[in-house]
Amino acid sequence: MKRLRTILTVVSGIGCVLLGIIVPISYHIQVASLSNQSKSWIQPYSIGFGTHFRAGFEDGGLWLYNYEHPWWGGTRHMSDEKGIAYKGGHAHFFKDYLWHIGGDYGFIQETLIGEKGEFVDKERDCQLPGIYYDYFDAADYPPPYWTLEISLWYLIALFAILPALFFYKSVRFRMKKYERKV
Repeated sequence: MKRLRTILTVVSGIGCVLLGIIVPISYHIQVASLSNQSKSWIQPYSIGFGTHFRAGFEDGGLWLYNYEHPWWGGTRHMSDEKGIAYKGGHAHFFKDYLWHIGGDYGFIQETLIGEKGEFVDKERDCQLPGIYYDYFDAADYPPPYWTLEISLWYLIALFAILPALFFYKSVRFRMKKYERKV
């Protein structure tokens, strides 16, 4: 058990150092970009895991997403006085739940329901300091589309816990050993 704890502490410390190196580099790379020549998305600095999962670093964060590029925000729907236009007519938003602090942070889930009561689209958002999550589930283009961004500082703090505990325990042990001698 002690050997496993030591291995986890060393791996955690190495991960913490590597993430500290990645933070400044991440501000100079892009997870995905649009190629001007082929007009398609290229992902030079992200890694694909299977057909619908990619991960990469950008702007001080770890980006996880399931499409050819992460969702960075923007306009998803066009509307007029009748509601939001889609291929079957017009739809209206229903806020399933909403919780927010100020105008910047919170959770929301909205469902788009068509004129005949059919499901059109569902959107979930989470905006917290250092965490960004978007999920879209549209009836006309499966699979669902999602993006998760987590600040690298949260990951560094998480990876620093085991090494910090190790150093705390070793210093405390040495202090007790010193007190016994005195």
